[in-house]
Amino acid sequence: MVNKPWRIIPRPLLETVLNNHAHHHRVPQPLILHGPRGVGKTTLILERLLGEWNQGPHLTGYVDFAESIKDHHPHFNQSFPWASWSNCPPPALPDCTAKLESCLESMAHKGVQLGAITSQQVFSTLSKWHSLRSTLRRVIQGNKGSKKAVSDKVSGSVLWDRAVFTLSARCDAEEIDGVLGLSDKKKKMSLSMEEASYYREAFVALKLAKEVIQVQNSWRRNAIAHLNRTGGFSRSLSNSCTDWPCLLWLASDLVEDEREREARSSRKMVTM
Repeated sequence: MVNKPWRIIPRPLLETVLNNHAHHHRVPQPLILHGPRGVGKTTLILERLLGEWNQGPHLTGYVDFAESIKDHHPHFNQSFPWASWSNCPPPALPDCTAKLESCLESMAHKGVQLGAITSQQVFSTLSKWHSLRSTLRRVIQGNKGSKKAVSDKVSGSVLWDRAVFTLSARCDAEEIDGVLGLSDKKKKMSLSMEEASYYREAFVALKLAKEVIQVQNSWRRNAIAHLNRTGGFSRSLSNSCTDWPCLLWLASDLVEDEREREARSSRKMVTM
């Protein structure tokens, strides 16, 4: 394989293959685009296709895991390695995790701006795989604990609403408005107070979901440390490491669905 020449694929054909893959809401397997340096792989994605993949009902993110390799990335005024990336020191796993989560969080925030992600949707999605009652009580009472105990008879949805209200009081309103674009006077004037509150509540719900997962992961640290010492393995503990990215991924699916509905309604209006 090493001695064989690279197969030359015409650019129009390559764009067709990539577009067909990217425009599917679900794909059966990953598509790996590889080739020698300097043929335009990254340029094709970033400058030619990524903008089109974020139009209509589609929402696409781009994550550059190699950006954390400071000695070989243009972001730090360096050049890509002339040889294989395998000859470079690998990026740290926490850096890769942070970049992936940052990209997915921005996509989820876009969903909040579109009104496609609501607080109740975040709650229903999170409660499918997580037991929330104990964690929500901890968020409501705070780290120091509250004098007022939360009744055991309160439903999970009521606990969620209380936790969202509690967390919203701790959040910076300017930070929320900045992320959602509500600091723009034109956009803020176009929204009613109820709509702006609706968007803020959904944003705080995402922050609450992240805090819930972080608290539950902190409860698993001793078990994970024990497995690391003994060389054991637990599938559930391994899967828990990706709880937050998976939730954001499901949230981005809600955005895709909402934008697809908008595209369909606009096509119907044009047809009529």
